[in-house]
Amino acid sequence: MAAVEPLQPMKMVEALKRLNLVLKRMEAQCGRVTDSASRMSVEVPPLGSDDAHIDKLKSLVQSNLDLAEEYLALKRAIDKTNLSTLVTIDDQTYTITDLLNWKRKVGAFVLKTFKSLDDKPTHLKIQQWARVSGDPVPTVVRYFDETAKFQELDKWQSFLDQINGKLEVVNAVTDLIPE
Repeated sequence: MAAVEPLQPMKMVEALKRLNLVLKRMEAQCGRVTDSASRMSVEVPPLGSDDAHIDKLKSLVQSNLDLAEEYLALKRAIDKTNLSTLVTIDDQTYTITDLLNWKRKVGAFVLKTFKSLDDKPTHLKIQQWARVSGDPVPTVVRYFDETAKFQELDKWQSFLDQINGKLEVVNAVTDLIPE
């Protein structure tokens, strides 16, 4: 592996864009590697000689390996920054990593938890029971407060809605912490 140049100082938003650019360059370069990987024996070597062509191919491969190292260095620095940068929402302090986890996975399960506080399955059971039984129809015994459920849903949805805007601002002003 070749030594990767130290990362230049940049904001998080720049590093995130650079990550995507590096991946796009690697993808494009893979096409050039494929195009340069072989030729028909009746074709003239594109660079004048097979040796020149082999050197060019090695250079393309090495360039992608260098880009891979740059990607990993950027990713490590972004991860370090995400773990170190604190953000406050509604008087609570989180790392960027925490907020990303809330946004990507955890938040959906918290919302689903409160949405799962539901008595519809019991209502369906009562309807089925009433059709086959001649006994008086039972009532639903609910173990949760419907008002509190909707208050919690609103609270968590509001929190999740704030995350994107907060991260945009934080990423624009936060310096990347080198590894």
